Amino acid sequence: MSNVKCFVADIDQTLLAQQRQERELNEARRAAQNEEARETEPVVSIAQATEARETKKRESAAAEPDEMEANVRADQLEAKNREAAEAEQSKAAKAKSAMDQVQKIQKAAKAAQGTARTVNFTTAASLIGLIITFITMNTQLLAGNIFGAKWIPKLEIWEAVLIGVVDFLLWLAIMASIGLISAIVSPLS
Repeated sequence: MSNVKCFVADIDQTLLAQQRQERELNEARRAAQNEEARETEPVVSIAQATEARETKKRESAAAEPDEMEANVRADQLEAKNREAAEAEQSKAAKAKSAMDQVQKIQKAAKAAQGTARTVNFTTAASLIGLIITFITMNTQLLAGNIFGAKWIPKLEIWEAVLIGVVDFLLWLAIMASIGLISAIVSPLS
């Protein structure tokens, strides 16, 4: 809608510019004709000179309302164009602020991911911390990487591979211990 308004305003400005050019061209022609007439026909009397001066005043007085109307219309068009430009600038400012907010959220998510990594590595220093880190990293792998939860930071590829290897080794150890326990407890052995 604003593009149509701008297009109409551009057309109006073009028409006004053409009208002004035509008016200036007509005035230049009249001046040239008057100059030609002065050169070829000398003024015979003071009455003729006075009449010519009064005719010129009447013509300029008749042209003034047209010029005033054109100036008013040009001012109105300029005001409309300014309003349209301000509206476009405000839309651009809103879009920029939205992009700034998205970038802030992305920075906060990276900071949260860095914090989660720091917590994982510092808690891994003790046995209980190792268990907590194992549970936390598995939660991040499942919820963040696999299910795509936005509020849980994702693991990087090397972390996902590391926790996958640890999970596999833990699964092998559990299976081996279950097999060993079942072999000991089984009545057939």
